[in-house]
Amino acid sequence: MKHWNKDTKENEENPKVDSFIDDIIRVYKKHDMSISHEDSHGAFIVTDLTNYNILWLKEAMVSGKSVNIGKPKVTKERPPVKPKAGFKFHKESQTSKSKTGFKFFKE
Repeated sequence: MKHWNKDTKENEENPKVDSFIDDIIRVYKKHDMSISHEDSHGAFIVTDLTNYNILWLKEAMVSGKSVNIGKPKVTKERPPVKPKAGFKFHKESQTSKSKTGFKFFKE
């Protein structure tokens, strides 16, 4: 079955994920329970086994090193940081909270 891969941004066949999901479904059936979710922000819910929850699980998206079998993660290369005219770079300390690690200061 194809799964949307959040890293490669493509629908991909993934036998490793299919096998993992099949194992979870066997556990669902063994205990006559399944895992559901109230929404995208809350916690998981352990509930009665339903076909809907099995289908929902089979539609899982994939992400991460352990499940990615195809193309490498899609990343945008960040352009180098350039100071504005009249400013210089000053490397910040390791404890700084700056996103780039640099502060600009007026010459």
